[in-house]
Amino acid sequence: MKKLLLLFLSGFITVAAAQEWIPYAQTSVATQYFDLQRAVAMGNTTAFIMDLHDLKSETKDPNGKTFLSVVYATEFNCRKAQRRILSYQRMSERMGSGAVVSEYTDVGEWTDVKVPGIARLMTAACEQR
Repeated sequence: MKKLLLLFLSGFITVAAAQEWIPYAQTSVATQYFDLQRAVAMGNTTAFIMDLHDLKSETKDPNGKTFLSVVYATEFNCRKAQRRILSYQRMSERMGSGAVVSEYTDVGEWTDVKVPGIARLMTAACEQR
């Protein structure tokens, strides 16, 4: 499983090459997309998907560097309706392009999927089995 996870995350580095971003939610802060080309299902319960948040305005990271989009590698437990962020990259340009401004690679805690937009993202990822 670790090898597949590493393979999935290696695709994360070339995220700007994705051509099939599908919108799934819009907030006052960002338009959110997923990429089915990079969705991976493992076994009967786990699925991974790339999640792009294209920000409506320039934002600064904790070090004061500006970014316009964030790309998340997200894992779902399809049976328990839970998710966790595996890593994310803040990108200098819109739609996950430009230079990597900063990144976070610590695996997050599992949280319940309660927000409708995230539930749609989970459905898209979990249906890839």
